[in-house]
Amino acid sequence: MQYPRTAEEIQNFAPRIKRDLNIATVLPEIREGMLAAVLYGTGKRSFDRDGDEMPLGKTGTCNDPTSRVGWFVTYADEAHPKIALAVLLRGSSRQVIGPTAALVAGRIYRRLREQNYFSAQAQARRAELKLFSTGN
Repeated sequence: MQYPRTAEEIQNFAPRIKRDLNIATVLPEIREGMLAAVLYGTGKRSFDRDGDEMPLGKTGTCNDPTSRVGWFVTYADEAHPKIALAVLLRGSSRQVIGPTAALVAGRIYRRLREQNYFSAQAQARRAELKLFSTGN
């Protein structure tokens, strides 16, 4: 396949599914692991003790001789997900690690709580704005 693609190739693009991964049977275990990472593991710096939301997350760190990448992916409220975050840090500092990315996510969660983002009233207002913006 040559790049760049022509306008016709882009217009006629049809994705192909190579394999179907049915992960529904392992989701409870994945969620349990993500919760444990936040409560006891490398993601614990994302936990907001004063918040009502329970974020679940996973950290990661990649090293090579010249740079580092630290990341944390997380979502809040397992029953009705309200937000998903992905924090990606890149650099050469020893602080560029997954737990530092979790710290950044924790600060975001705390700021959202301070601004009442997770309150029922704020959720109702966001739903109302979404309906208004879509014209439904």
